[in-house]
Amino acid sequence: MTDELTIAPDIDADESVPRHGLWVTDAEIIRRLGVSEKVGYAALRRLDATGDFPQKSKVWGKRRWWPAVKDYFDAKYGLKSGLSSKGRADE
Repeated sequence: MTDELTIAPDIDADESVPRHGLWVTDAEIIRRLGVSEKVGYAALRRLDATGDFPQKSKVWGKRRWWPAVKDYFDAKYGLKSGLSSKGRADE
């Protein structure tokens, strides 16, 4: 008899590195954020217009670097700075 470990297929030991790649499409970003496509695409267009959001790389098939996307949201909503996110959700 052998002992087997059951590991959830989508969970990595290091959650900062997504299992499905670091260069992500807008559709993948929207799925990871858990919002509807309508809301997600509208928000991404708005974020692209500001110039502050991580840009798509032509070299990587017009995809965005996921760690930069995650860092953007962490900084915007106060996770890294320790600030409260109160009042920032509607920006």
